[in-house]
Amino acid sequence: MEVEYEKQGRIAILTLNRPEARNAVNGALARRMEEILDDYEADPELWVAILTANGSAFCAGADLKEIAAGRGPELGTIRGGFSGIVMRERTKPLIAAIAGSALAGGTEIALRALAARVMAAAPIAVQQSRGVAVRAFTDDDPTLWRAGAKAFLENAKTQDFQEGPRAFIEKRAPRWTGR
Repeated sequence: MEVEYEKQGRIAILTLNRPEARNAVNGALARRMEEILDDYEADPELWVAILTANGSAFCAGADLKEIAAGRGPELGTIRGGFSGIVMRERTKPLIAAIAGSALAGGTEIALRALAARVMAAAPIAVQQSRGVAVRAFTDDDPTLWRAGAKAFLENAKTQDFQEGPRAFIEKRAPRWTGR
């Protein structure tokens, strides 16, 4: 099976399983990934998915042998794009647990998983966090602590800051507005 699928409580584990090809994407992998993501999205008991891989590489990207054989269009799906993941609209987070190299299209897969996770958070909080994080290369610790405190206070003035706890109390997904 090109992609293994396991459920552990509220976590789905998706494992790329073509180690002999450095987990390069072929048509069977893309189709299987789409099937798995369909199941994951439809299962209310699953809250988060972890994407990992067997072997020494996370993903080498497109299987060049498939492309050379004229089967390049099969490396994606209509809804998911390349590998069945890259353009896939999802409502639940997909976290890439990368061990080994992520090359070419493998990088796209990893970035898509990361982007989805970031997009699940309140946008102002993400922007404020990034603003402090990029200063870690230039500022000392006391300055960073002050910047973090200022970012927190700015974030605390937003509607999204109230929405997070409200959604938690009401047991629903937050509806971020960016305000």
